[in-house]
Amino acid sequence: MARERIAMSKVIEILRLKFGENRSEREIAQSISVGKSTVHDVIVRATAAGIRWPLQENWSESDARHALFPGLSGSKQGKRPLPDWAYVRKELMKKGVTLQLLWEEYREDYPDGYGLTQFCDYYAKWEKESRLVMRQEHRAGEKTFLDFSGLTVPWLNLETGEIAEAQIFLGVLGASNYTFALAVADQTTESWVECHLAMNAFFGGVSRVWVPDNLKAAVTKACIYDPEINPTYRELARHYLVAVIPARARKPKDKAKVEIGVRIAQMWILARLRKMTFTSIAEINAAIRPLLEALNNKVMRKLKASRRDLFETIERPALRQLPEVAFELSSWRTAKVGPDYHIEAGRHYYSVPFQLVGKDVEVRMTKSSVEVFYAGKRVATHRRSTVLHKASTLPEHRPRNHRELVEWTPERFVGWAKEHGPHVAIAIETILTRANPHPEDAFRTCFATLRLAKTYSRNELDAACEIAIEENIIQLRSIRSILQTGLHKNKTVKTTNIPYTEIHENIRGDQYYH
Repeated sequence: MARERIAMSKVIEILRLKFGENRSEREIAQSISVGKSTVHDVIVRATAAGIRWPLQENWSESDARHALFPGLSGSKQGKRPLPDWAYVRKELMKKGVTLQLLWEEYREDYPDGYGLTQFCDYYAKWEKESRLVMRQEHRAGEKTFLDFSGLTVPWLNLETGEIAEAQIFLGVLGASNYTFALAVADQTTESWVECHLAMNAFFGGVSRVWVPDNLKAAVTKACIYDPEINPTYRELARHYLVAVIPARARKPKDKAKVEIGVRIAQMWILARLRKMTFTSIAEINAAIRPLLEALNNKVMRKLKASRRDLFETIERPALRQLPEVAFELSSWRTAKVGPDYHIEAGRHYYSVPFQLVGKDVEVRMTKSSVEVFYAGKRVATHRRSTVLHKASTLPEHRPRNHRELVEWTPERFVGWAKEHGPHVAIAIETILTRANPHPEDAFRTCFATLRLAKTYSRNELDAACEIAIEENIIQLRSIRSILQTGLHKNKTVKTTNIPYTEIHENIRGDQYYH
């Protein structure tokens, strides 16, 4: 315990209530509004120092302080060694390391050193004086802070003659402050993902948490409690097994690391580029690389180590390994299923199950594929097509009656007709020929003609078609009329089992339609 923790007036009151009034530690703690552990510590110290109540005459608060807390006395501080606080802070960045553990190691080297309470107090005081008070704990390999710099770098586009502004992406590891910078054309989702891929390759690993600002490429809808992560960014995080925890709006302490990194990058990198002329983003990145290396190699005065030193010793071993499979960039959008059970994506139409007509679905597009999701479940997968304004349709997505309609072809109708008899085949082909160049217009007529075999026998249908051919009245209503009036009965026996080719040697056959 230290004087910053509790006023000496309260210490003296603890002594009075314990040794003068014989109150319990719990009662004393409640009486003067301090923790029970604090009361216990004062009593233990007083007992060890032989202090009783009432205090010696003419004792001041200063005398009581020196007797109870000799380690805080100005005359005795120098007699016990203090640890290297920069080393202590560096070790605290490592996962699992605590002040308790570092104090135990300190006491192994200096058995007569300070107690745990004083050790912690001195460290807190050092942090405060060094302006290194941590609002957050940054464990090695835990967090990466991400943002675009507010400043841009101009470059001349030689093709258009226009001056463009390159955006500068920054990624800062929480424990070591190791910094990555990259110039990109814009702040789109594609550029945001590109920056992450380059950053992970630069670090040679990935942290467990990404802390981005609330830009649209990362956060679709900002919210303190439940931010909506951009779908593409969410997919990138899942690929690397990373949690995305966006900084809260108007909470700069949430992203203090990257804010400081931005300022340092502006001083060390962007300021040095201001007088240079660039004609491409690649030239900008070529100029950034040596400046970034110098920044990471610079020794930080307070920590007595460079960002690279901290990265190599404490951060790199704690990073997760990169996945073996490379991330495939995708884009997401919402689409409404049209009445033809197709959605539009990239100016091409892709089918989905017909039951989803009128529903809103999520569409994921990559260079090679298009995936459709409904209620979080994938319902369709297509190979991406580059043919504009055309449709890719899977048969299983059609309703049954549509599938049957699609299966109708001139060849199939001719083939079905042959099974009913040679005259039926001639009649069907004649109907299809009349409909050229659009035989599809005759499909329903052909289908209805063949269905007559369900009411009458195949031989009867073939006989009726023979009469229709002889009378040159090959049409559905005529064939149906012949069957209904019984005119076909005299022909039934005569036409049984007559080969198709013998009836009409000049018939085109189903190969004509291939």
